[in-house]
Amino acid sequence: MYSVYPILYGSDGDYVVATLIEYMDYTLAKKLKDAGFVQKGKGYIERWDFAQDEPLYIPTLSELIDACGERFEELNKIGHGIKPKWNAASYSCEECGWDGMEVGRGLTKEEAVANLWLAINK
Repeated sequence: MYSVYPILYGSDGDYVVATLIEYMDYTLAKKLKDAGFVQKGKGYIERWDFAQDEPLYIPTLSELIDACGERFEELNKIGHGIKPKWNAASYSCEECGWDGMEVGRGLTKEEAVANLWLAINK
């Protein structure tokens, strides 16, 4: 799951919502860390209130795709409306030695590719 928070810009107390950022949740970020995902890069470090002692790295979409390497095949949007879902997939490649299809699903592109990386690296 993820949360959406407004990012506010302004001066002298006048703030305007400029954009929305989707944050990866603690559980998925912890799974990535526990599975060996590199904890530095172009993303950011998040500290959750209930886990002050364990800051976790939140990778960018491009970092997640790059981490999947040659196994990354595609990212598809499923459905329409306010909350579409995303599928990221890796297919078999006999000549590469990859057996079986792996799929990662999520409510965001980042979540889907993170779940694909976890499936590839299980």
